[in-house]
Amino acid sequence: MQKIISLQLNFFITLIFVFCFSLHVFSDETCEVKNCDLKLRLELGSSFRIAHDSNDADGVLISSSVDIGKELSPRTTLSLRLLPVFGYIQEGNIEDIIGFGAGGVLRIYFKKNQEKGFFTEIHEVVCIHENKFEGNDSNINFYSAIGIGYQFCSNWDMLLRFGHISNADIKDNNEGSNLLGLGVGYTF
Repeated sequence: MQKIISLQLNFFITLIFVFCFSLHVFSDETCEVKNCDLKLRLELGSSFRIAHDSNDADGVLISSSVDIGKELSPRTTLSLRLLPVFGYIQEGNIEDIIGFGAGGVLRIYFKKNQEKGFFTEIHEVVCIHENKFEGNDSNINFYSAIGIGYQFCSNWDMLLRFGHISNADIKDNNEGSNLLGLGVGYTF
């Protein structure tokens, strides 16, 4: 429970920092000068480990992400995804994992209007963390995911995501974790 509170505190501090930073970077004056149309998106999410043997420990991934993206077309957005802090809580006597990550995400909207409607998302994030996932010998792993979501308005969206975390065989033991989760995002 203490690690969850610590994760929430770290996310809250990161959220305040990103918000203050974004007020300057994404202000109208800055964008007029630089001619930018970048979008900043914050997401809170939680995922549960699925599709594994009953002998393995269950796990819960709690994450926060910050996306800095740009529209490529009326239907697509490409973003840099930062995971300033994530936690993976493992059952039993296995140490919990805390880390951070960075990668990219491609979002494809079903309609040309990105203000409302369904979308799909694909992301790849490189994660660096302390401790190790059960059955995995590396402190560097790759978090690949695909999801489907709904944009409620220009700001709020919700996403159902299936993901996989593994070290891509850079170490001998590479038991991956399959995750199913939900994320709620806010776009500035």
